[in-house]
Amino acid sequence: MKQVLLITGTRKGIGKDLSLHYLQQGHIVCGCSRSEGSIAHENYRHFCLDVNEEKKVVAMVRSVAKEFGRIDVLLNNAGIASMNHILTTPYKTLQNIFSTNVFGSFLFIREVAKIMARGHNNTRKNKIQDNPKENPKQSNNTAQSIAKTSAQELSILKGREDCKKGDSLSQAYDTDSLNQECFKQSYSTKRIVNFATVATPLRLEGEAVYAASKAAIVSLTQVLAKELSSFGITINAVGPTPVPTDLIKNVPKDKMQALLNQQAIKRFGEFADVLNVIEFFLNPRSDFITGQVIYLGGVNG
Repeated sequence: MKQVLLITGTRKGIGKDLSLHYLQQGHIVCGCSRSEGSIAHENYRHFCLDVNEEKKVVAMVRSVAKEFGRIDVLLNNAGIASMNHILTTPYKTLQNIFSTNVFGSFLFIREVAKIMARGHNNTRKNKIQDNPKENPKQSNNTAQSIAKTSAQELSILKGREDCKKGDSLSQAYDTDSLNQECFKQSYSTKRIVNFATVATPLRLEGEAVYAASKAAIVSLTQVLAKELSSFGITINAVGPTPVPTDLIKNVPKDKMQALLNQQAIKRFGEFADVLNVIEFFLNPRSDFITGQVIYLGGVNG
């Protein structure tokens, strides 16, 4: 089933690789960066903006929703890093890192979640249907919207029930044809994946500001998992070990090797490693998984 993905930081690195991967899978990808895009594809849309520019973020998300009618997946990939001892860290560095890593991620989560939550038949709506007197000031339009169950939602619910039918679990989940059809029908959960880093649990010297910004992302992920669950949205995070991209090109080799030595698996990460975790979070079977952080390389959070 074709999905609409919004991926931040798509001009190069992991963001570009993710975009190309999902375009090759036949999905629609909407990306952004501070400069012109580097992807030419009929199913790709590019927006030039800084992720911490609120008005531009709002405009981008609304533009995507207007053109495609929905957003199924948000991959909050955009991020910057800096390696400095605290005594030599300029205040401007702190501002820049938090503006991109934290404020930018927050803005995209907030705006995309509004689109994802639109029309979702959550528990609160059911409660209002059962007892409309609790909301006497509710407008007619909103009340009608709440009371309406779309044909698509009914199809999704039917698909889930069909998945549960059968004489055994193997009949419901291990038969390829039934499996694919059922999960296509039940793929109603929207997904958000944030980017953390192993620098946080490893408490790396020289990366206090970067690690702190990603610690904020971890906290956001865990708290927002509760806030967004009633809207059918899961939110998780992947914590890559260093992947050879521009993000780490200026880090001294001895510092990088010291980092790798703290991992259980002492090597650089690869795009395939990151993609594997993201695919796990996006898998239709993962609709009961939220608020989780998976660190790569054998690093424990």
